[in-house]
Amino acid sequence: MMFSSNIVGTANATTAGWGNLGGGVTNVLMPQFYNLMKAFGLDDNKAWRVAMVIPGSTLLGLAFLMFFTSDDGPDGQYQEMYRKGTKEKTNPFVAMARAAGNFRSWLLFWNYACCFGVELAMNGNLATYFQERFELDQGKAGLIAGLFGLMNLFARSLGGITSDLLAKRWGMRGRLWNFALCLIFEGLFLVVFSRIGALPGAIVTLILFSTFVQMSEGATFGIVPFVDPIATGAVSGIVGAGGNVGGVIWNQLFKIGYPNGMLALGCIVVGSGLFVTPLIHWPHYGSMLLPASAALKDDDEDEEYEEEEEDGTDGDEEETEDAGKEALPVN
Repeated sequence: MMFSSNIVGTANATTAGWGNLGGGVTNVLMPQFYNLMKAFGLDDNKAWRVAMVIPGSTLLGLAFLMFFTSDDGPDGQYQEMYRKGTKEKTNPFVAMARAAGNFRSWLLFWNYACCFGVELAMNGNLATYFQERFELDQGKAGLIAGLFGLMNLFARSLGGITSDLLAKRWGMRGRLWNFALCLIFEGLFLVVFSRIGALPGAIVTLILFSTFVQMSEGATFGIVPFVDPIATGAVSGIVGAGGNVGGVIWNQLFKIGYPNGMLALGCIVVGSGLFVTPLIHWPHYGSMLLPASAALKDDDEDEEYEEEEEDGTDGDEEETEDAGKEALPVN
């Protein structure tokens, strides 16, 4: 919602990826703040309470900065657009109904369960898996498992960047192919990881697997803003919930044992990339495998649903036409 369509994949992926990385940073810094408070003479009970003031005040400061210094979106402030009549107010209940009634929301819900849901499930089980499979102590197992989350430094952004780059050449079809391939490689590397019995190979495969998990997440939110521009927030909420639902469901697979559970999960993810992603279709510009409707290509779209893909210049209509301009879709 806050970013222009030509960089939305990169921007969404980077902010979300570094947001996830923040959990790890917090785990590192908060004990240090706690120790600092104790060094100032506070007892244990007071030290942790005072330390909690630091993240709380940081959040408040960032909230004020965002409210007073940022625009509501790439076209400016909403109140100004409402006043000029260039944007209409949307009833939140109508927006939620539109998002819930859009089949693309639920296909992305499932696919996000197959990437962010996988990340949640793996985060909760990787350390134990390395302890049991490779007979490591808790410290070493936790350190290796931490490599999975460390890929958030760049991999989620990479998924958004590739989404935007392919969109410049192939429009939405480029974004969908990027998404499908990321999911397929994620699943394949998870299958390989589940079968490896040597620690060095497992570590290398874990890093590759994690990279494609994060790239799939970034690719997801390169597509979300185009599902329904009137209900982008509601669509994001539905898709994001898919990750949490997936995290709960995939944890149950590990009851059959970690190797077999990971094997089954990897096959599910590959299937999602192969068979679910091609179902994400817009009449306006088609899907992975099907072109846009020729009739709709020539029709003028409602301005509320149309946004030209820009590359930082005044635009070249012939180049944009060849690249398959990413107009925001009609339901």
